[in-house]
Amino acid sequence: MHANSFVRELIAKLNRSRFADTVTVMPGCGVSEENLSALLADTGCREFHTSAKSVVESPMRFRNERSCMGAAAVSKDYSLVVSDVERVRKMAQIFKDHMN
Repeated sequence: MHANSFVRELIAKLNRSRFADTVTVMPGCGVSEENLSALLADTGCREFHTSAKSVVESPMRFRNERSCMGAAAVSKDYSLVVSDVERVRKMAQIFKDHMN
């Protein structure tokens, strides 16, 4: 069964249950601006979870390329994973457009 079909089925079952007003199915894991519109249309969900992450360069000033701080590759020692405000804005707009 396709993941969106499974989520749609869960939401439909929940909406028919006595928990419809208290429990929400919130899809997540891999939700992005590229697939959000289809997720909303395919599942009928009204909420979703996303990290909206992007990798940015660390502002760390001192860098010792001979010493690894635990990342598999030294280059990963000098980058950060952050929630990207622009990605969040894009997904918020997709959500608003879908709900109207």
